[in-house]
Amino acid sequence: MGIREKPVIETEPFPVAMRIARLAAAFLLSIVAAHAQEVRKVAFRTLCLAPLPELNELQLKPATPKSKPVIVPVFAGSLSQVLEGEFKGDEIVLLPAMIDTNRPMTVAKGTLAKSKRQVFLLKPVKDEKNGDTYQIQAFDDDAADFKLGSVRAINLAPKEIRIKMGGKEMPPLSAGAPAIYPQFKDTDDAGMYPVVVETKSDDGVWTEVYSASWKASDRRREIVVVGYDESSKQMTVKLITDDAPWLQPK
Repeated sequence: MGIREKPVIETEPFPVAMRIARLAAAFLLSIVAAHAQEVRKVAFRTLCLAPLPELNELQLKPATPKSKPVIVPVFAGSLSQVLEGEFKGDEIVLLPAMIDTNRPMTVAKGTLAKSKRQVFLLKPVKDEKNGDTYQIQAFDDDAADFKLGSVRAINLAPKEIRIKMGGKEMPPLSAGAPAIYPQFKDTDDAGMYPVVVETKSDDGVWTEVYSASWKASDRRREIVVVGYDESSKQMTVKLITDDAPWLQPK
């Protein structure tokens, strides 16, 4: 009787490769999901030029069940004190300090910037039907991104703007765009230098809307916010001196 050979069973590599690919994809998705839910600790301040009267005090939405309550003040035209909070992923969500069933639970929303120290610029959004809210634009506030002796310009106007510092034209800013400029060094005896803000009309003509003298200082920072007043149909320019407490000499 002859010896019977065992049959050779051939396996196809394709199903195995598919399973490996699916496992790899699931692993990557789990990493992305974990990153999205990652809790970030950020020190922040708020800045709002025209706070909504009924929403001048907010609270940070807890990132976790163990997160401590954080009350967030909104001052008119000035920076708040430094606050510390926890954020889930890159999302900023602020709620009313006092819960009101007649308005949305979320009254301010935005996306975090990258650093561990930030400024949240709150822009009021009028909505008579659904209730007024804020839009949040976050900016890195550490000294590496916003150095002493610098000017942070933010264009909240619906038109393109251009700033001249000491007669030198800075690059134009489109609607909603920010920029950081060095303060002008060639000053007068009082340490002042001229500043002009212009807007660009639909026919491409630049028109002056603001003229003043600013004081240069390598010990502080300045924030200039250019906006538009719907009621007066006029451009607005607000300069905020930023004496960041953690950058002051002790």
